[in-house]
Amino acid sequence: MCRELAINTLERTQNSRWPSCESIIMAEVDKSIAASKKDFESFPPGYNYEELVLNVLWDVAYNLVTSGTYHVYAGVLNFIGEQLKSVCCSVAKEAKDKGYLTEEYYKIAMSNLSYGIKTVG
Repeated sequence: MCRELAINTLERTQNSRWPSCESIIMAEVDKSIAASKKDFESFPPGYNYEELVLNVLWDVAYNLVTSGTYHVYAGVLNFIGEQLKSVCCSVAKEAKDKGYLTEEYYKIAMSNLSYGIKTVG
């Protein structure tokens, strides 16, 4: 259930689709789901999986884009890094638009993203 929702969310939030970026993100999402399978099974009926999926997508994309793997050099992302950054931005915007993130936390998230990209590479 969460995997399908994550794929649909990625498709919905991206203006342009990048299969390489999506496959990288979904591989990490699959690892998160596998590691937390019992946690997912214990959520009560009616649980808001959309908010959870947005959080997971943010965490995965943020960790990837700030890992240094997708930098040309410090502060400069390669093509896939730019795609990952776009995923972070669009997922955070959707979370804000749906009321899962306040404007303040959205600004903090964007600031942390910029800082993480600038200081790694």
